[in-house]
Amino acid sequence: MDEDKAARTLEYIIPIEGKTFELSNLNPGYLPDDKYESARECLVRACHDIYIDYTLGGKRGLLMIIRDAEPAKGMLWPIGGGMKRGMHTEESLKLLTKKECNLDLSKIEELGGARIFCATNLYANNIVGADEWGVNFYAQGHGKLTLDNLHKEPRVVTPEEFYNGLKEQLHPYVQHFMAKAFEAYKRNK
Repeated sequence: MDEDKAARTLEYIIPIEGKTFELSNLNPGYLPDDKYESARECLVRACHDIYIDYTLGGKRGLLMIIRDAEPAKGMLWPIGGGMKRGMHTEESLKLLTKKECNLDLSKIEELGGARIFCATNLYANNIVGADEWGVNFYAQGHGKLTLDNLHKEPRVVTPEEFYNGLKEQLHPYVQHFMAKAFEAYKRNK
């Protein structure tokens, strides 16, 4: 990663005692469900969400979906989820976007981050509430939209729809970052 991009995304590889370091050393694969649930009980999860500028059915706006998984199950939400360990943030975001909706991204802009607290029952063992740190992005989306089995009802939201009543119906986290995404959207007309 070039120094300019590293500074922009606040990602740094810090060598200790002159040792070289490879990000791939951090990629452990996937945790078994019981260990993942234990981690969710006591750790804040790092996530990234993306507001994708996309045209669907001749209508341009920001792509939103209904999530079919906790913690935002049943909510209008952007594409996104947990960051992949051992990957640069934008690479993790591109990989997750491809998996969730099959789109490629360009003109990626970071919008900022926020802590997210969701009152939800994550697992059968009644872990109530999710505690996450979400970094949000805007990007232009390219390709044929194909959702995975955890997302449904794709919808493109225009600025007019957002500011004329929809905003108040959204989770405060989505309200805040969707407004910022529409600023980027207007710059990229």
